[in-house]
Amino acid sequence: MRNLPASHFDGATLSRSVVADGCRIGKGSVIDHCLIGVRSRIGNNCKLTDTVLIGADHFPSAEEEAADVKAGRPLLNVGDGTVIRNAILDKDCRIGKNVKILNEAKHVEYDDPAGMYHVRDGIVCVPRGGTIPDGKVI
Repeated sequence: MRNLPASHFDGATLSRSVVADGCRIGKGSVIDHCLIGVRSRIGNNCKLTDTVLIGADHFPSAEEEAADVKAGRPLLNVGDGTVIRNAILDKDCRIGKNVKILNEAKHVEYDDPAGMYHVRDGIVCVPRGGTIPDGKVI
């Protein structure tokens, strides 16, 4: 078993949070009252509050990331400019750029018809391997 590298915070602000090994959190991001799991990637200028991000099973290779970009899929885990509050993001999820996961409809229990997410007790849950496209507002 290999040891994971230390997490890298590039000008991010963290408070009341726990971050596992192998994570990368981008410039200008604010992480407050969150649990950030192994190998998590959070882009630049993101804001996560009261959120659990499980992380990823592996670090994607440059070839895998290029294939994702070519296919129009968001990269693992959280894209630039995304705002997330009161959510659980399961392992290997892909949250696009400029996404807002805020439960603005104030659902207590809800299942997205496309299966992209669910709401339980007011908490937005993105299932394992789930994808939320760029610009989506929840």
